[in-house]
Amino acid sequence: MLVKAFVDGYEVIDSGVIHLTGTTVEFVVDGLPIEVLFKIENLPPKYAVTIEGYKVVLTLSDFSSKEGQGLIEPLVVASSQGRDIKMTFFVQTLPDSHYRIMSYAFLLAPNLNG
Repeated sequence: MLVKAFVDGYEVIDSGVIHLTGTTVEFVVDGLPIEVLFKIENLPPKYAVTIEGYKVVLTLSDFSSKEGQGLIEPLVVASSQGRDIKMTFFVQTLPDSHYRIMSYAFLLAPNLNG
């Protein structure tokens, strides 16, 4: 049986949980690489989306809370066939380490052309 989920009209095209021991994770969505890069700058948490060559880079600076932090409001990270691809995420860092648990979801905008 096939199950699909929708959030505010956006189709959830992938979601999951990843356990990280390093500073990067790479997703490939519709052939487009999307790299999530964790940085420590000892400042308040922030994020930035940039394009580097043929990939999207989502930099998460100072996402190091053991309670967890993230972006629940979907963030546009790419587009496919004229439809936005959005991402949400939540990151927890294990105490006294750089190990992280990252939950994520990718959402695809509705097709407005029918």
